[in-house]
Amino acid sequence: MDYGPWRLTGLANYRGAIKNVLSKGEDCATHIDEDGIIPGPANCRIASFTTVDISARYKVSNKTEVFGSIRNLLDRTPPMDPTTYGAAGYNPLDYSGALGRYISVGLRHAF
Repeated sequence: MDYGPWRLTGLANYRGAIKNVLSKGEDCATHIDEDGIIPGPANCRIASFTTVDISARYKVSNKTEVFGSIRNLLDRTPPMDPTTYGAAGYNPLDYSGALGRYISVGLRHAF
């Protein structure tokens, strides 16, 4: 959305709940043993996950602009997925949550 020299953007990222299985028809990929050593999600299901990102740009002149963004604005923590986090072939479904909230800013000038 543009307002004069300003441009504002918002984005919601949603990942639905998924089964914690390695392939269709199998039991849970991870289980909690008697000592609670190996964590696993309840009901063999990894919860849904949503993050919100915002960004803004201010056009100082025809050649100069200042911009910035906040990723994972609400600093959401992703649900535990012991099969992919930290494992070989890591699948970053919840990458933004794994990093937490982070901010970037910049200045662009055309010469």
